Amino acid sequence: MPADRERIGQDSSYEQEGKVQFVIDAVYAMGHALHNMHKNLCPGKVGLCPRMDPVDGVELLKYIRSVNFSGLSVPRLVGWVSRVLPFSAAPTIY
Repeated sequence: MPADRERIGQDSSYEQEGKVQFVIDAVYAMGHALHNMHKNLCPGKVGLCPRMDPVDGVELLKYIRSVNFSGLSVPRLVGWVSRVLPFSAAPTIY
């Protein structure tokens, strides 16, 4: 079957690897953290402002740790890195 006609459904033989949801949540956590950091450090600016160029890793980690969103691996992720990872079935190192 041509690739553009393939679909994943109930009758498909596709089986997702068990940890994919944790990787998806990690990507969302990073996106939310960068968005919040940009909103606070570069208000009203499009693209990076001098306060985020380069990004301060210690400061970014504070934003990552304060992220709250509904994830795939846990119904509600609050303080994502510091509270969820130690208690989840996810690997703690991606």
